[in-house]
Amino acid sequence: MTLIKTDKKFHIQSPDFEAGYNGQGPNSLEEPVPNFQSRPGDGVLSATGFEPGVDNNTIIIFGRDRDPFRPTKEGIKEKPGNNPLEIETVSGYSDYMGAGAIDIIVGRGAPFPVSGVKDYPNNLPPLYLTKTDDNLKKIPLRDGEFHTRYLMDAARIYISQMCDIDEYFALKQVDSLNVDQGPSSAIIMKADRLRMHSRRDIKIIAGGDKGTEYDSNGFRINEVGNIHLIAGNGTLGQQQPIPLGNNLVSCLNDILKSIQSTLSLLDNFMRAQKEVNAVVAKHVHATGPGATTLNPLVEAVCFNADLTFAQDQVQLAFHKKNNIQAIVGNYLTDGGANYINSYYTTTT
Repeated sequence: MTLIKTDKKFHIQSPDFEAGYNGQGPNSLEEPVPNFQSRPGDGVLSATGFEPGVDNNTIIIFGRDRDPFRPTKEGIKEKPGNNPLEIETVSGYSDYMGAGAIDIIVGRGAPFPVSGVKDYPNNLPPLYLTKTDDNLKKIPLRDGEFHTRYLMDAARIYISQMCDIDEYFALKQVDSLNVDQGPSSAIIMKADRLRMHSRRDIKIIAGGDKGTEYDSNGFRINEVGNIHLIAGNGTLGQQQPIPLGNNLVSCLNDILKSIQSTLSLLDNFMRAQKEVNAVVAKHVHATGPGATTLNPLVEAVCFNADLTFAQDQVQLAFHKKNNIQAIVGNYLTDGGANYINSYYTTTT
């Protein structure tokens, strides 16, 4: 059996929960919450700082840029511990000026957070990516189940003044021409599902402010801003540019007009050639008082040519009537089964 989190309102036996602190009526809900692995200078805000002081596994960290599990470009990596001489708190660009960060998290240690259990990493740093820990498989949950060994932060908004956001969150790199690589300010939202809902319209704009050429870290903006829609975080294949629909329709229509004209010219040629063949095949030469007989070789060649032309004309008529009309109806007509334009998305 696999534990489904929503089958019951608790995932671990808890005396407080069972005693009535279950979020119902006038009672708050008590649940296991991992401690946050903070660093010097962090301002950590959670519900424990307010009445009645219940931690709902929600937290806001006012700190500095952070990437806890990867070494920096200087080879420095976070190393927690109890010995002040051995610990290392530098990560990301935290030891640079102008690298403040705000991290808003709900559901640390999801999907089954526990606390106060041996071998469980009670002091968790930010989990930008899902981690696994085989020691967690020893931790009992409800109904005779054990921990799935997966750890993640359920949802977050991370804001950094200086970071390498795609590297931190293992986001697909997009091959683009003339795009500067380097640290930048960034905002990322990550959760099981994301929604942006506007009752009017939504604009997604990439590029610097008009009349400016520098970003917030002083780098010159040399490229036109790009917008990338990435499904599957790159597992579905290489990114391709989205066509300008109206232009593409015009282009294909022009191509089809050209093909139509070519087919008409070819059809006219075949008709004319058949008339010539008919004259040539029946042509006789006067050699005296009477006409000569028809040339059987010319007559046979013309007959075969006329037969081929007749077959080709049938094919031409089929292409003009069926194939081209099918392309127009299927791809280039609003409402067609494979209309090439998005109904809901535009791009420039």
